[in-house]
Amino acid sequence: MNFRKTFRVIQNPNPEVLIVTCFDPRFEEAMDAFPYEVLHLKKGAFILTKPGGGPTPLAYPVKTPSRCKAAAKQIMFTCNKFPSIVEVVLVSHGGKCGYYSTIPHHYYEDGMEEDDLSLGGSLMQIILPKHRINLYNAALINGGRETEFRRVPISQEILTPPFDWKKSYQLSH
Repeated sequence: MNFRKTFRVIQNPNPEVLIVTCFDPRFEEAMDAFPYEVLHLKKGAFILTKPGGGPTPLAYPVKTPSRCKAAAKQIMFTCNKFPSIVEVVLVSHGGKCGYYSTIPHHYYEDGMEEDDLSLGGSLMQIILPKHRINLYNAALINGGRETEFRRVPISQEILTPPFDWKKSYQLSH
């Protein structure tokens, strides 16, 4: 059986915003609406990427250096590929991201997502000083039945990148 359906292709895309969040399906409906209803963006004005853990690895350059480097390099690569990007939006989520259970010798504490997001934002400011960095947490409310996006400030604590971020934007090194 052949299935034929066509979809419009955005010609000459010039996205201005890169959004990085987790692939957790509990937040799919909220994240699908986020670019349009919270950031007020139009189709083609953003790239939404959902790696496992979202921006969380950026907060752990010492405990998980290779994961932190991979996340940072992917963001850098995307910004290099699309020089029209002027803003990076990192979105964490409540409800204990499964990523936390993969961090060696790490103990999850309720609500730590916002602190980690804040630290990850600090690292991104160092790596991408010419880009606006904005942070949001998708908090669970009403007994975990709904999501509310909350702005999160960038930490004043300075994280040192676990790699030479001034080198190439290639994903492998």
